[in-house]
Amino acid sequence: MQYEKYMLNTNIPKYFKQRRQQLVDSIDEGVFVFPSVQEGKGAVINYLYRQDSSFYYLSGFDEADACIVIVKTKNQHKFIVFAQDRDPKKELWDGERYGLKRIKEIFSADEVYHLSDLEHELPKVLSGHQHVYYSYGKDEYFDKRVFTALENLRKVQGRSGKGLLTLKDPVEVLGELRVIKKAEEIEKIKHACKASVAGHNAILSQAKPGITERQVEAIFEYTIKMNGCSRTGYSSIVASGANATCLHYVRNSNELKAGDLCLVDAGGEHDYYSADITRTFPVSGKFSQEQKEIYEVVLKAQKATISALKPGVPYENNYKISCEVMTQGLIDLGILQGSLEENLEKMTIKKFFPHNIGHWLGVDIHDVGMYSDEKGNSRSLQDGMFLTVEPGLYFNPEDDSYPEQYKGIGVRIEDDILITADGHENLTAGVPKEVEEIEAIRQEAIK
Repeated sequence: MQYEKYMLNTNIPKYFKQRRQQLVDSIDEGVFVFPSVQEGKGAVINYLYRQDSSFYYLSGFDEADACIVIVKTKNQHKFIVFAQDRDPKKELWDGERYGLKRIKEIFSADEVYHLSDLEHELPKVLSGHQHVYYSYGKDEYFDKRVFTALENLRKVQGRSGKGLLTLKDPVEVLGELRVIKKAEEIEKIKHACKASVAGHNAILSQAKPGITERQVEAIFEYTIKMNGCSRTGYSSIVASGANATCLHYVRNSNELKAGDLCLVDAGGEHDYYSADITRTFPVSGKFSQEQKEIYEVVLKAQKATISALKPGVPYENNYKISCEVMTQGLIDLGILQGSLEENLEKMTIKKFFPHNIGHWLGVDIHDVGMYSDEKGNSRSLQDGMFLTVEPGLYFNPEDDSYPEQYKGIGVRIEDDILITADGHENLTAGVPKEVEEIEAIRQEAIK
């Protein structure tokens, strides 16, 4: 094996180093500890690996069996990497590693150690600090290693009277850094959205009665990969008929039947950034009267919510608008009784709309970042935020409290919205959602 020849990415952008600088600038002092995700191992070969989002966001390093440590003192900060070294025998089976020497050069690390040195070196790093930022409870194996390091530090301190350092979850500090997208992130997000738009449009034009939900999923996955995505950002939901009333249905094993609706919630991932789109369409090419009624209520709510998005608007405003529009829609259809005010006070819409209106979107599908302040007040939208808007209505087929003709109908419509300085940009508007447009595409597909 020729060690001097690189098979791996050696052009690591400077923005990873800039992100680390921004992170340490947000605190007075402390030590951040981020372990990699453990590699998923099958009976014969390993599963496709995806690095921990925070780990990757701060380093660009995508190998398993590693840990990054970012140290902040009053005068400087230091970036330390614990990882595996090169091993020709293992690389024969699992692929080339960067190795300790190259990690230092390529990833701008100040210090690099073998992962086996963590318990010995980490107490030295922690010594003299008051704050340790580490998300425990995610990886039991790594928790033990960190707690061992903390215990070793206490032993080194001797009879100082000092106890274990207090652990603080880095999610709030890092979340505020990640919730506002930078230029390079927006570029990746737009790529993921463009590929995902192509994937959903392929489904609309190719799906036919008689194929399975899994075949619909395959249409999407093929299309996004042909358009530059490495994988889906999450398990695709392809839910036909009453399956659409299950919010996180991922079995995708049923056959698409004429007369049913099909709800597809799927997004592609490009360089760790994902899209998240949902569309609902009639399998046989035309909505029934009841399906159309419910669909148009959801569409009206989504349009109203998106149109109000701009900097300065409280995030909670999105949910309020959608609930108000859909509540009035169900009253008009006779599904809910009483006045709008009475229904909003009792939040009767929750029976049909049990989830929230959306979430932050980024390196994680449900990206980090606070939705409210310490007093519980909703935060205001800002230029650079990226979020979903996804109202939905679901009618359980086993619930006898509403008219029979609506049973088994599930509709969700979701788009990905970038907040801009002067309003917003819908990055997934390229997937049709008007009734007439969807029906025209679907009827052509059936032909």
